[in-house]
Amino acid sequence: MTRREEITQSAKNKYPYIKGLPQSASHQAVFIEAAEWADKTMIEKACEWLKLNAEDYVVTCYDRGELDSESLLMDFRKAMEE
Repeated sequence: MTRREEITQSAKNKYPYIKGLPQSASHQAVFIEAAEWADKTMIEKACEWLKLNAEDYVVTCYDRGELDSESLLMDFRKAMEE
């Protein structure tokens, strides 16, 4: 399932269409628009964080770089939750 499909399904679950209540469709549209905005802003935030911090997690040992992926992911998750 694509992210778009997940958002649409969530909107339908949260605001099911009820015959005679046209606002349910507009609620779904607002939900979808808000979720897409949130995704876009989080992607931008994630890219900016990685750009500024990723190299801090490369450890050089004997002229060979290794990624400390566990620390990277832990700190990345923490930054995205803020």
